Amino acid sequence: MMTLDALSQKDIITVNADKLNSFLSTFSLDESVWVFDFDGTLIHKWFNSFAPIDHCDLDSEWVLVAMKQYMICIENSRSYEELESSLISEDLILPQAALRMKEQLDFESFKNKQMNHWWDFTMKKAVERSVPMATFDLTDLSWRPWAKKLIQDLLERKVQVLIISSGIGNLIRYAIQASGFDLDHPCLHIKSNDFITDKNGFCSDYDPDLITPFTKMHVDYHKYGISDKKFAIQAGDSLGDAHMVTEHFEPSTLINIGFTNGKEYKNNTFPDVFDVVFTQKDSSFDAVAEVFLHNTTNLEKK
Repeated sequence: MMTLDALSQKDIITVNADKLNSFLSTFSLDESVWVFDFDGTLIHKWFNSFAPIDHCDLDSEWVLVAMKQYMICIENSRSYEELESSLISEDLILPQAALRMKEQLDFESFKNKQMNHWWDFTMKKAVERSVPMATFDLTDLSWRPWAKKLIQDLLERKVQVLIISSGIGNLIRYAIQASGFDLDHPCLHIKSNDFITDKNGFCSDYDPDLITPFTKMHVDYHKYGISDKKFAIQAGDSLGDAHMVTEHFEPSTLINIGFTNGKEYKNNTFPDVFDVVFTQKDSSFDAVAEVFLHNTTNLEKK
């Protein structure tokens, strides 16, 4: 039996025991769908940037706005105050363009506008420069402990697995395939931002249906076989990941698992939206596998 104390020893700061007990009392693996973010959740490290912004030819202010670290801070903040606090911890400042938006927009509108602008900008830049997919170095591909094994076990049991990412779908599929997974597996689905490449592998266009961390809930999940599923488990490393399939399941049939990846500023926000929160960059999925795949129930306090 896995106790709350045992879970706490696995770098977890939050365990909603009552909800987990209730969930596990009726949970059926065969009737579940598992939804994962990719970068930062399943994978620790695989390539250095979303797009080659080191060659950006725009003014320095927008380069600041386009910095990925700035975007990550936006993802995991719920107010301008939280954003400014997290930026300080990352030695960043709020750019002037963002300060002007602050005076005009509520924070949620600001986040969506910034995110949409960033993703559209980076995709366009890659197409304009005919960036080859080979530009992105995947030699540092590193899975979170137990993440790969968890996905393998789920697929072997014919459980629906959805990978929903605001990264680059072409690269995610390559990374997944390079890790030994069959992209044609009927239970494995990947939805991300996809480049259209020419015969030589250069970016020539992109799918305009872009996904940002805060538009993942708008994905047409029914095409991925969730309509007949009674339970969902979703895992991610940003606040937006806690809402990927929320609209499709009752709260009592959905478990949210969050990874802060060692970012202390997330410790104050993640417990509000995630049922289980892992705090370390190298936190493992082994506890998740033990609880949900190996029929471990009754999460009790000692």
